[in-house]
Parts: sequence; structure tokens; C-alpha cells
Amino acid sequence: MADAGIPMRDLLVGVSIGKVSGTIVVDLNQLEDQYGEGDMPLAIMYGRGLITLMQADGEWTPAEVSQAVDLAFKAAEQIYKLEKNTLK
Repeated sequence: MADAGIPMRDLLVGVSIGKVSGTIVVDLNQLEDQYGEGDMPLAIMYGRGLITLMQADGEWTPAEVSQAVDLAFKAAEQIYKLEKNTLK
């Protein structure tokens, strides 16, 4: 069990990336997820620049994984800012 006295290090952001018709996209809808070529959920500590969870289903080339991670961090930046503003 985690110690309640440990300070929170960063906010966690969840982002879903997918591959649909060869295009890497952020935040798949149900049809894209069901019929796409792959999906990749990520959990990111944006403020620290860390990926804490990454799972990939489907077939991904190394270049597509790199593009997916770049897109995930761009989306995470927007979500992170919303989280911080909400918690003020």
C-alpha cells in the first residue's frame, strides 16, 4: 500500500493512438478501434517526459511507433494543461 505522505510527482495523462488505413490518429472512435490496423494506449507523466504505460496491438513499424509516441506527447500536452487548470 502506498504511503499517503508521499507527494504526488506529476499528473498522469492517458492517450489513445491508432492506425487507420495507414494513418496514425489520436483518440480512436469505436469503428476506428474495431476496424483499424492497430491501437496503442499510453499513460504519460507529461511534466516529467515519461511514458509509464505503453501497449500496442496490431502491426507497427518502428517509424510508426515513433510517430505515434510524438502524437501522444502532443495530445498529452493539451490534456496536461487542462488537468493543471482544473486543479487550480
